[in-house]
Amino acid sequence: MKNIKLFLLYGITIVAIIAVIIWDQYMQEWLALQPDGGEQVMRTDLFVIYPVITTLVVLSVYHLFKKKSP
Repeated sequence: MKNIKLFLLYGITIVAIIAVIIWDQYMQEWLALQPDGGEQVMRTDLFVIYPVITTLVVLSVYHLFKKKSP
């Protein structure tokens, strides 16, 4: 059961990172189409994206390097 949880954690982390990269590319294209290059646009999505990605990466790295109990 523990292996399934770790597999899901790693899988969700990888999928989330890929999704953020794709999302950011689309947002950059959208910003380029806005007047003044999107200078007046405030990206509030980053207030959600960065903490979620940071938490997932930290949890994944923690479980990778955690010492296994005997």
